[in-house]
Amino acid sequence: MRRMAIALAAAGLAAVLCAWPVHGQDAPTPQDRTTLRTTLERLVAAAPWGDRRRDEARLGIEVLDLASGEVVYARDADRPLNPASNAKLLVMAAALEVLGPAFTIPTTLHGVREGDAIAGDIVLRGRGDPTLTSEDLWELARAARATGITRVRGGIRVDDSYFDDERLPYAYDSQPNEDAAFRAPVGAAGIDANAVEVWIGPGAAPGDPARFFAYPEEFLEAKLEARTVAGAGNALRMFAAAGDGGATRVRIWGSIGVAAPWAAYARRIDDPVRFAGLALREALRAAGIAVEGSGVERGPVPEGATELARHESEPLHAWLWRLGKESSNFHAEQVLRILGAERKGTPGTAAHGAEVVRETLEAWNVPADGLVLRNGSGLFAADEVAPRTLAALLRAVYLDVGLRPEFLAALAVAGRDGTLRSRLDAPALRGRIRAKTGTLAAVWALSGYVFSPDGRAGYAFSVLVNDPCRRRDVARALQDDLAAALAADLD
Repeated sequence: MRRMAIALAAAGLAAVLCAWPVHGQDAPTPQDRTTLRTTLERLVAAAPWGDRRRDEARLGIEVLDLASGEVVYARDADRPLNPASNAKLLVMAAALEVLGPAFTIPTTLHGVREGDAIAGDIVLRGRGDPTLTSEDLWELARAARATGITRVRGGIRVDDSYFDDERLPYAYDSQPNEDAAFRAPVGAAGIDANAVEVWIGPGAAPGDPARFFAYPEEFLEAKLEARTVAGAGNALRMFAAAGDGGATRVRIWGSIGVAAPWAAYARRIDDPVRFAGLALREALRAAGIAVEGSGVERGPVPEGATELARHESEPLHAWLWRLGKESSNFHAEQVLRILGAERKGTPGTAAHGAEVVRETLEAWNVPADGLVLRNGSGLFAADEVAPRTLAALLRAVYLDVGLRPEFLAALAVAGRDGTLRSRLDAPALRGRIRAKTGTLAAVWALSGYVFSPDGRAGYAFSVLVNDPCRRRDVARALQDDLAAALAADLD
């Protein structure tokens, strides 16, 4: 249903917004923006940063008229700032332009066939699909079994050479003890966004150990200390870290009520090759294919191997919302490397992907002075971009009628979905602002579009705040007030 809703939204946007000027058409004459500029300046000046350390908050703003390109308002718009997840806008736009909305990603199984057996290893070859799941491996296994394969004389091999060997994106080691899924490593053959889901439930009676399950079953080294107690409460705790031989070691402690439901906890993994390989082994076993060799190895598809099964991802436009609405770091990092591989050749790297992004900006005449793009997610202190770059990028994508519907459909909608579900939700604003949020400990970003009620006029805007004093409420209130003022001007 969600995918259908996104598709319908894209179709609606295409129908309503195609009346807007595109490249080469005449744009409306710039209007007098004096009143609006005064309003925006007043809001910026009135932001309650406090008298002490007020100047430590670094702020950059740019507002453009979508049709004419007129700079409606700017304040330190050329200042490169940490954009947090607004960096994903660069990756999203470049992916649509370079790869195309219909771009799909194959994942394949290979082996040297001898009758009903595979001589040597069966090989999983990945090409960076960020949407690949363990269920997809089951489909691959069943497809291989349907060709008559019943056994593998060797073991499991994973070919992830489509990407380079760097597992952790730039700056991801800033928090080495962070085990949350948002810091998952990358990998050309990653599954389930390189995060393992651990299910924990109560024992049969109070006093019993809690129970847990994870897939693939061999992957975790678990130390279970949690106990079952009376009631339906959940006071569980869990920490994951790198274990031996590529495993993930988890410690589970605390308590869970005997009447409590099972709860799922996603944790990053450290070895994408072992994770995918063990999941494939279980999928093959379930499909009726015996694997005689033990372990999981990393290596290329052997000479003489044939393709046994293929899984094709959904087209890019069907899951681009994961970068925009959901702000998935994993998807953004994978796509950045895919850009590098597809345009610069394999192995795909973040540096090559960043080159492709910069080349895309140059082709669109988007100013990129001061741009630093070292990871695709914007996580930690990795990237720097000026609000002028983001606002110009947003306008350039909007003016491309071939990219506009898919890009707009991928962004969060104020008061309705994604990371803006509970922001800018006043009746007069709901649905009129499509934007990308960004949040770090001392960074708040909001960049996107504000439209008139009929959708036929609008602004592109970018508001970046870097504040070492971490005055979150002030930063977000200012961003929301500025967006609301732009909407009021379009009423």
